[in-house]
Amino acid sequence: MALGKRRTVYRSSRLTVEFALDRGGINALAKSDQIYDPCRRLAAENALPYAVSISPRSRREDHANPHYQDSFQVDRVVVHGIGKPPMIRVGARLINTSDQATIVEVGTATSPRYRVLGEVIDHLNGLFRL
Repeated sequence: MALGKRRTVYRSSRLTVEFALDRGGINALAKSDQIYDPCRRLAAENALPYAVSISPRSRREDHANPHYQDSFQVDRVVVHGIGKPPMIRVGARLINTSDQATIVEVGTATSPRYRVLGEVIDHLNGLFRL
């Protein structure tokens, strides 16, 4: 791990603060459980329950095919090519594995558009507004 050039970022009569960019350390952190765990927690504890709470309820009693609201899961995701130079980062995503997911999200000529995952994003954004 090569450190970047050290430079002074703050200087006073009593204190000098220097900084050296450690790209290897940043890359290691971006792919670590220290980043993934809070992302997973946010998705599992905030996004998933909210998605279930606003999901339309189906009327059919077909136990062989899970209902939309019962088909959410949180997955680990690896994102490539973000930033300059491009880095790999981990995160978590909320997905719905139901056969009806696309119909529920975008609607059809005979079925309304619910936009559940879009509403979840709006909800999460609202949690972190300053």
